[in-house]
Amino acid sequence: MATGKSTVTIEEIDDLSEMVQVMKALDISCKGLQSLDEMKNRVRMKLNPSVEKPGWTAGQVRILQKCD
Repeated sequence: MATGKSTVTIEEIDDLSEMVQVMKALDISCKGLQSLDEMKNRVRMKLNPSVEKPGWTAGQVRILQKCD
């Protein structure tokens, strides 16, 4: 996942686990998806169904992790 000041666009994500983290942070289901491209498409549709490429970056998504 992007850290610090670096930002990554959805198009630059090439790691399944990173994409899963983004989808979890946005509360988007991965159910039925079979590829990274399908995951990216679902995120795009959820964020803005009328725009092909969203204006957000993965660096803008915050993921809270519970450490026990």
